Amino acid sequence: MTYPAKFIFLAAMNPCPCGYLGSDRHYCTCSEKQIKNYKTRISGPILDRMDILLTLNPVSLNKPKLSETSDTLRNRIEKAREYQYERYGKERCNGSASMEELTNSITTSQLEILQSISIKLGLSNRVQMKIIRLARTISDLAGEKNITDEALAEAMSLRKIKANTTFRKSSMIGESLQIQQKGLQ
Repeated sequence: MTYPAKFIFLAAMNPCPCGYLGSDRHYCTCSEKQIKNYKTRISGPILDRMDILLTLNPVSLNKPKLSETSDTLRNRIEKAREYQYERYGKERCNGSASMEELTNSITTSQLEILQSISIKLGLSNRVQMKIIRLARTISDLAGEKNITDEALAEAMSLRKIKANTTFRKSSMIGESLQIQQKGLQ
């Protein structure tokens, strides 16, 4: 028996047992071992099934907001949904697209970079697909026909892969894409 379900799963946890790791206002009292044990409470397969992993910092309510208005954001989302409808020929989102459909809009060099990083960081195929889906959606929101290098870097950063990941084109024949990331080269 199967039960059809589409849902959005949101979860939150402190960065460490005391909750102050990374805070600029409070001192974290946890040992490295406590932090490691705390972070391993969630299994790898569970984390693999999450699309976005974020670390949030405190926000001052007194600072002016630099975000988009709801109307502007709604318009960008509606445009992105139109792109997806045109691409797949039906009411369908990137989250349910097949691997074949998704890889039509990513370059070979981008795939090679993703695979190289995945091997070095031990990312599963599921995580790689989530990164591609997320990069495709980010590109749709930006109005891009194909997945851009910036969208791929942003998608990786949303999976907690170093935010300092940058792409640059080399001047070699074929303009291959290279990645620079601390500890990966």
